[in-house]
Amino acid sequence: MSEPVKQFFRVFNDCNVDDAIMDSPWVSDTIRKLETYGEDLGEQMEEKIKNIGKKHANPLSTLPPNHQELSFIKPDQPTTLYNVSNTKTKKPLLQKVSQTFSGLSYRIRGWNAEATSDLGKGREFSAIAGEEVGLRYEQYNKGVGNSLSFTHNIRNGVTEAYYHNETITESKSISLFTQDGNIGGTLSYYNKLAKLSAGLSVDKNSTSVSANWNPKPNMEFGIYGNRDFHNKVNNVIGVHGRVTM
Repeated sequence: MSEPVKQFFRVFNDCNVDDAIMDSPWVSDTIRKLETYGEDLGEQMEEKIKNIGKKHANPLSTLPPNHQELSFIKPDQPTTLYNVSNTKTKKPLLQKVSQTFSGLSYRIRGWNAEATSDLGKGREFSAIAGEEVGLRYEQYNKGVGNSLSFTHNIRNGVTEAYYHNETITESKSISLFTQDGNIGGTLSYYNKLAKLSAGLSVDKNSTSVSANWNPKPNMEFGIYGNRDFHNKVNNVIGVHGRVTM
């Protein structure tokens, strides 16, 4: 060791520089904070290690979607609980008869535009483009009839065949869908006189049911249940209410 270095350590030891440094409030406080941070970090790491492999509840699988989620763009991965909560048939927001082609009209329904041809006797055939692309055939007379559609959602990849039947007192629908290898179906029923509705949806991941009372068009109160085939913490039974303005 060179003489200047030896001299440095000799002065360092003779003057108790290390004790002077440790006696500094700033140094001792910094060391205390580092020790506390190290203990907290160690506890956090220990907790994370304990929870490795544990599954946690997914809010999308345990809570019904709210009004905004039902009214706007469909989720990237619709769950069965979303499906049983989204069974109402959307009515056209805007409709305009073509001035150029006889028997042809245009509609806006949800996030889709539709070109509809009137086939007579209450029958219509529509081409759909927008968030979804596909075809729809309808046969209605004074609100009573049937509708069959085939659509593909170009954003989330859901392909769906949908059938809807409506009478004066009730409506029923069935949907068969597939998305990225997941397949399933949804059944729904609505009694117009009792204002009661029910739904059942099943796919490869889960099954969900719901039963609701709709005293007014903007009110809904009901119960629901969900069973996740892969994660038991998503199994739930609950109640919900929804009032929209």
